[in-house]
Amino acid sequence: MIDVNYYTFEDGTNPIDPFLDSLDVKMRAKVFRTISLLEELRMSDYRKSLNKNLKDPEFKKEWDNLEIEYQVQAELIRARLDSNMTQAELAQKSGIRQSNISRIENGNAIPRLDTLEALALAMGKKVKISIL
Repeated sequence: MIDVNYYTFEDGTNPIDPFLDSLDVKMRAKVFRTISLLEELRMSDYRKSLNKNLKDPEFKKEWDNLEIEYQVQAELIRARLDSNMTQAELAQKSGIRQSNISRIENGNAIPRLDTLEALALAMGKKVKISIL
């Protein structure tokens, strides 16, 4: 397991906050969405910094706008891990290039429904969409 901790100076400050604050709001929201996924997988503790950013209305809006993308990304990763498959194995079985699977899992691409269906079928699963 990988454990990610923020580096802190003796005075308790850390260099990550100024870096995150320097990112445009959409990119900052994407970074925190990715970190959220890592935290879900027990790889990071970053909640304090996230909560600070969620107080910024512009950041909160971008964070909320990324929810659907994040859900697709997280579900694909979970399904692949539950299927005990590597990206390469999933690519071979689904006919979807490994580089495309990587981009989807990294949050750098939004898959079409037919792509999701091909990936799900290759893992012996189905795609289910709900509108609440």
